[in-house]
Amino acid sequence: MKDKEKKKPFDNALLELQGSLDIVVSGTKAKTNELGEKNGWSSTSFETMDYWAKSNDVKLMEINGEDARRELREHFARTCSPESMKALGKIFKF
Repeated sequence: MKDKEKKKPFDNALLELQGSLDIVVSGTKAKTNELGEKNGWSSTSFETMDYWAKSNDVKLMEINGEDARRELREHFARTCSPESMKALGKIFKF
């Protein structure tokens, strides 16, 4: 974005949309020069959550926050170390 005064509100809007799961990061791409060397900032692609879920065969569920935290805790407990569980607990508040 070339207009620096609009960059911060734009970035904040992206964060808000990600936080509410209206959009998700669907990929990134590194910029390269003519020699194929990484050159400059990577760009990020976004998609709506519904489009991303359909494209990736992810079933969306209607679930309240407490049940979602319990499902996440049970899922990660099967695969993560205690240290990882501690970090995830801080993020997801379980």
